[in-house]
Amino acid sequence: MIVAGAITAFLAGMPAVASAAPSAQPQGRLLFIRTVDSPRGSGPVQSVLPDGSALTDLNLNVSWYSSPDYSPDGQRIAYVTQGPDDFFPTVYTAAADGTGAQPFSQAPCGPSSPRWSPNGTTIGFEACGDIYKRDFGGPLTPITGANNDGTNLSFSWAPQGKRIATAGRVDPGLHVWKADGSASRQVSDLSTADDVDWNPKSSKLAVSSGDDLWFVDATTGAKKQVTNTPDVAEDNVVWSADGKWLAYSESEVQQVTDPDSGESYPVRVNPQVYVVDAAGKHRHAVGVPGIPTSWRAQS
Repeated sequence: MIVAGAITAFLAGMPAVASAAPSAQPQGRLLFIRTVDSPRGSGPVQSVLPDGSALTDLNLNVSWYSSPDYSPDGQRIAYVTQGPDDFFPTVYTAAADGTGAQPFSQAPCGPSSPRWSPNGTTIGFEACGDIYKRDFGGPLTPITGANNDGTNLSFSWAPQGKRIATAGRVDPGLHVWKADGSASRQVSDLSTADDVDWNPKSSKLAVSSGDDLWFVDATTGAKKQVTNTPDVAEDNVVWSADGKWLAYSESEVQQVTDPDSGESYPVRVNPQVYVVDAAGKHRHAVGVPGIPTSWRAQS
């Protein structure tokens, strides 16, 4: 995924103005997977301030699907890895500096994208195309029904933790579920939605769909296209803890030809971390190559 060099972005149908600065600059610390000088699909976990300074390495190397997440208090992270004693990839927790790693939960098949609940008592994650959750010390339970159909590619907790939003392509679009899985409803029919994050301070969902960014209201379903960039793919959406900024990755889209079949297909390369404000304005690069995965309040 991701971007290098100058690109043309459109916000709400108009060219973005990267030079204009908002009254309040982004705060906190971004967690991301660095993708330079790493095998495709994996990289070291690092953190950085939103202005690109104070880069810190957590001494963890993970696959892109690991998607490390800060706990609500910012003191711990959850991520996916395969330890030396693991038969399969497993959800782990560790201190925010990457030390003291402990296995947390296995899954029916390889888990991805673990996410702490807002109260910090539960971690949810994707596995087998469904969303599962586990309380600390409790059993593993499905939220989305254990359909095993590859439906749900991404999920995010609502601010109070009583609901989740999911993005999927088999049952296309965005859905909102009760956190116990007892009910769901379609919020938007974005057929290529593959990544979603719920603003921690509002009902606004950030979504990547069709390689562009969208804002969707989780209550009304009203949607706004934030970018329209045919040669660039935006993905890996992550809201700041105060809900005022969104981090995401911008990738170059390159055509690759299969040497056996001769068929061409697009691939995303050279991911770069960008931020944009909650109004879809003031887009600018953070200055690090990689995929953002979480954003805590503390710097």
